Amino acid sequence: MALVALFDDTLNSDILQFGFKKNSSCSHALFTFKESIQYFTSRGSKVHCVSLDASKAFDKVLHAGLFIKLLNRGVPVSLVLVQSSPVCCFMEVCSG
Repeated sequence: MALVALFDDTLNSDILQFGFKKNSSCSHALFTFKESIQYFTSRGSKVHCVSLDASKAFDKVLHAGLFIKLLNRGVPVSLVLVQSSPVCCFMEVCSG
């Protein structure tokens, strides 16, 4: 959470993003999800839900490409370097 506070003035997110935000949590996301389902079903609509488990998504992404896209979108270089450091170190340990 310290990085989020440090870069709060330069990073923007969608109002529907609940993770990694001040005063937001999984319970907020679950509440919104539940209320949305109740809203539509109470009006006679069918609700179809899809779930995506992205827990291993970072393991399969091309890290260099991700970091370039972050830089192109205006993410501060210092934040990209912080994010890329563990990946580079981990990759060096595994390959070395």
